[in-house]
Amino acid sequence: MTDRQTRRFPLATVLTTVALILAGLANPARAQDKAPGILDQIPQGAAMFAFVGNCDQADAELNRFVKAIEPNQTNDQGLLDMMLEEVGAKNGFNRKGGMAVVMPQFNPMLFNPMAAQPPQILVIVPVTDYAAFEGNFKELTDESAPAGVKAVNMKGDTVFMKPQGDYAVLSNSGALLANYQPGNNATGLLKQAGALGTHAVQTGDLAVYIDWTQVGPIVQPLFAALMMQAQQQIAQQPMNQTMPGGAEAQKAMMRIYAQAFTAYIRDTQALLLVGHMSGQGAGLSIVSQFKPGSPSAKTMSLKPSGPLTFNRLPDQPYIMAMALDNQAFPWDAMKKMFNELASALPADSPMSDVLKTYNKGIDAAALSKQIQFAWYNTPSDSQGPVPMDFAYVYTSGQPGKVRQLMQQYFVELNDAVSAITKETDQPNPMGISYLLESATIAGQKVDKMSLKMDFPEQTRQQAMNDPGAAMVMGMMGEGFQGYVGQSNDALLMTMCNRDNTSLMKELIGVPSASSNLEKQAGITRYRAALPPHRILEGYMRIGELIETFAGQMAPSDQPKMPDGTPPVAFSASSHESGLNFHILMPTDTINAIGKMSQTTEGAAFEESQARPIRVRPE
Repeated sequence: MTDRQTRRFPLATVLTTVALILAGLANPARAQDKAPGILDQIPQGAAMFAFVGNCDQADAELNRFVKAIEPNQTNDQGLLDMMLEEVGAKNGFNRKGGMAVVMPQFNPMLFNPMAAQPPQILVIVPVTDYAAFEGNFKELTDESAPAGVKAVNMKGDTVFMKPQGDYAVLSNSGALLANYQPGNNATGLLKQAGALGTHAVQTGDLAVYIDWTQVGPIVQPLFAALMMQAQQQIAQQPMNQTMPGGAEAQKAMMRIYAQAFTAYIRDTQALLLVGHMSGQGAGLSIVSQFKPGSPSAKTMSLKPSGPLTFNRLPDQPYIMAMALDNQAFPWDAMKKMFNELASALPADSPMSDVLKTYNKGIDAAALSKQIQFAWYNTPSDSQGPVPMDFAYVYTSGQPGKVRQLMQQYFVELNDAVSAITKETDQPNPMGISYLLESATIAGQKVDKMSLKMDFPEQTRQQAMNDPGAAMVMGMMGEGFQGYVGQSNDALLMTMCNRDNTSLMKELIGVPSASSNLEKQAGITRYRAALPPHRILEGYMRIGELIETFAGQMAPSDQPKMPDGTPPVAFSASSHESGLNFHILMPTDTINAIGKMSQTTEGAAFEESQARPIRVRPE
């Protein structure tokens, strides 16, 4: 080693890898009374660290999870034992204690395994007997080891270590280790993490904690460079060469994104990824805690107005279902964003008026209490547009007012889009037109809505070179149609790319029906595992999602997930200037995906073996 103070070593690599893997797995299902004791060992001012509150407990949950997705494995050795064996640390390790990997100063090279100079880190390991733990390794004579610090050989690499109470502290930097002192600041760290961060830490097995006041300013210029590069590429996209104002609109949108991210850096004090696994499943919680009194804290201080429900949606097989608390959503911030975006466009850009009309739709949403949404399962064996049956329910004490605002939104959007044709020399590049007609369904008067997508041939040809645009066109087909009506205290709306009058009929009949989506087992079973203070709650059925899209490109006999496979649950919570985005993947779902993947790979292998071998002519 040319650098005698900063070295790589296997233990840090293994622990960091385990931390990152576990950080992607969260299911807050078990509460604790206090913060993990390992937090008191984190040095003051650490930029980021990953920690396990209880090694044995986390290992048991991880092994249970691995067994669920790999039921045929024959190796009964736990991952913790494998890690200890890998680094040769068999004696003196405290399996019941907490463990942490700390980066005192953030270094982006953490994510570059080929970096010539690795980041300086600390690894805090719980021990039952420090002397026994140190005895696992051969002591080295190293002139760079400061007083009180020993250099040892760990699987061929030089590692510095020293005792600290019930812990052994290791590092790839002797100087860093010599200056290490425990922070004794568990209370302060949890206070900085906020109420949602504290709850996540206390109910999870592992967390990655980032002091965003230090890391954010380092990340921001990297993000700014990416935004600049993306703006330079916008004008080259085929669709933007046809859409009047399209490039300007996207550039303005990126500027707004950059402004929002800059505000996030300015106002965020802590970012946490909290993980946990259990027999129920695995998931991820991402918690952002804003500085008290900051503009973002004021904008995102959202208070749920009541429990989220799916009681106005028909109980039918669905691909995705969501419920949003409109009274807790920052609609004013959304309106401000669209107004700023419209103002950022050139004065003669027809896209400016299109963006301004979106606020009518926002006004309709903000006036309602909740939005219940479902994308119903409409499998099809024929190639073509992906079948889409969307149902929306806006619950409100003023359904007539919400309906009036929705009608104004569609009318003004149609006028704004039509103006593109009038104000330019080329035809309407997206071929969009809205039509509203009266109809009667189940004895209720409704508005029939048609959204036609008659793309010009030039646009279609250009989209062939733009995968994103081609996918959108493929999904939309020739357009959408649907209905807008009301029943009791709710506005009802459907949107489908084929005729589906029956869906609106079912929506109208839900209040008097004997069943609704709220009662489905996949929702009732996993709802309790989601964090509290929810403003968004959703469920996605992976098997149905795969079948819907893959059915357009593959034979109908493709492998399918078993009926009754649980949905993936997700949510967003807001509490005391904090936000928690959470996703829960049930074990049964992960197992079903694994089996389907193995079946697909086996079928692909058999097909490849059956193909004749082609010999290139000499």
